[in-house]
Formats: sequence, structure tokens, C-alpha cells
Amino acid sequence: MATKVTQIFKEVDGLELKADIYIRSRDAHRRECNRSQPVVLYFHGGGFVASDREDIPPHIVQLCLMRGWILVSTDYRKLPQISGMEMLEDARDAFLFVRDRLPGILTGRSSGAKFDDVIVLGRSAGAYLSYLCGHNMHPKPIAIMTYYGVTSMSDPFFHSSFQLGPSPIGWERVKPFYSEQVTCGSTLASKKFDPDCLLPDLTRNHAWKKPEPEPAPNPRMALVPWFLQENQFPEMMRDVDWDLGDKSWKEFPSTILVHGDKDPVAPYACSVRLVEAIGKPPAKLFTAVGQGHAFDEPFFSGDPGLSVVEEAWIALDEAVEARIQETSSWENSISEGDDLV
Repeated sequence: MATKVTQIFKEVDGLELKADIYIRSRDAHRRECNRSQPVVLYFHGGGFVASDREDIPPHIVQLCLMRGWILVSTDYRKLPQISGMEMLEDARDAFLFVRDRLPGILTGRSSGAKFDDVIVLGRSAGAYLSYLCGHNMHPKPIAIMTYYGVTSMSDPFFHSSFQLGPSPIGWERVKPFYSEQVTCGSTLASKKFDPDCLLPDLTRNHAWKKPEPEPAPNPRMALVPWFLQENQFPEMMRDVDWDLGDKSWKEFPSTILVHGDKDPVAPYACSVRLVEAIGKPPAKLFTAVGQGHAFDEPFFSGDPGLSVVEEAWIALDEAVEARIQETSSWENSISEGDDLV
């Protein structure tokens, strides 16, 4: 099974931003942290307007913990009450929490130890926060993985007045959301990760019953087609966005992208253009043929519908191992050089 520990990592705007830390239940009693293993920081999707840290598919928890990797899923504040800069601040503070504070939480003592090997993973809107970490964190994550991600607001898609749905969204439908208080969002019961869905060996618990889908989506999701048709995203993210032509993309670590080629929400072409911006390597795109947005949500590790995702995780393994070996070789060369002095 997976054990979840929840910590407050930030307080702002009268809100408590929380982090859910997932570890294998068999290791939960140990007051130790293995800094030789990477930690995965996860940013959920939700169109920048909905959901929270509990919106995480079961296979992501499985694939992290089966590798011995700790998984940390964090909240972030939502549009339209905040700016892109404030969203970046939340992503940065989540990254620093994982790198600098997590070792002390796991061991119960402050030793100054850090997690140097942080992987950032994001789905949909959460992918955008993952890319912001790639641009703004120093040192950078050792790898980035995204599913059907929002890439850059300079992409032509976000300037196309795209209509998502059979008819345009009227202002009166979204107007009430603009007067709401700042929020971290919430996750529908049917999308919340429940540790009981996994057995002790992290395989699927077939006795577990998934909650029935809600009759309607989160009402705030109406903001997403509104932002798209009105070309609002580029302006809201203006202070933090990185143009696809910016050289910062060329400095990215290994970046593994998964995207369905029939995605109407975050088009597949956006990931294709991002791979061109980053370059091959370090970017690698895995195509889920015939699949749309969030195609992976119901799946557990080993399910046939998850095969392309699991291929991408193997590529992530290879990228992480290569990076760790590279770092180890560099540290050894420095040590040998010191011995010669």
C-alpha cells in the first residue's frame, strides 16, 4: 500500500497550501531518507482553475513507489484570482519544500541534508508548472515528465480564439467566478487518489470500489473554454511565460512528454513544437495514438491502456540513471583532483 502524509508547505492569502507525501507503507515507520533515490514533485491538472493535490491517477503513485521514489503532490493557487507570477511562486516554493525541507520531515530531525535529485512531473496545466521549474529553478530538476501538457503561451494555439465545445461560453456564465476568494481548488470525489486502491505490493486492489463519476464537472472548469476563446491565457501568464524561441529551452534537462494525438484540449501539436524547441535529445515525445486528453486517468500500472505511458517511464528511468551517473562521475573527478593538490 501507499502511505500518505500531509504537510503544510506554505501559507499565503489566508490559505494553507498542502503537500501530500507518498511512501511505501512498509517503509512508513522508518525515520530515514535515502538521498541516493530521486524524489518526484507532482503538479496536478485542472485548467489552472480547478482540482488540487488529491487529483492524481493511481498509476503515478504505483510507478513512483515501485521504483523506490518518494512522490510529493502539492497544491497551488488558481486563476483568475492570482497572477502567473504568484503561480510561479507556488511552484518554486513546492520545489524548495521537496529539496530542502523534505529530508527533515522524513527523518524527524534537521540535518541540513537536501534532496538534490528532483524529478518534476505534471499533467495538463500542471505540466506548465513543471516547465516553469525547468526555467526558474537552479539547480534544475534532473528530469521533467509531462502528460498532455500546456507548453508555452507563445504557441499559436493560445492565440487562435479556439472554441472548446459546441458553442461559445458567455460572460454571464463565468462572471461569478471572478468575484470568488483565492482558492487552491478542490478535487471531485471520483478523481481523488485513495491509498486503499492499492495492495501492500502496490498492485491494484480489485476489492476497492471507485466512486461513481459526478453528474457534472467542476463548475469552475467553464473558465477554461472562456480563457481559450478570448485568448486570455497569454495575458495572464505574460510575466512568467517563455517564448518557444527562447534559448532557455535548449538548457532543459531530459524531458519526457506523453500526449494523445486526438487531444482537443491541449493539442498534440503543442508538444510536437515544444520538442522542436528543446531539441532531441534531451526531449522525447511518446504518442498515445487515437487518445484524447487525460486518457490515462482510470488506469493502473499494467493495464493495456497504459502501455505507451509505461514506455515513457522506462525512458525516464534511463534519463535519470544517466544523469545520476554523470553527477557521480563529476563528483569523483573533483574528489580525485582534491587528492592531487
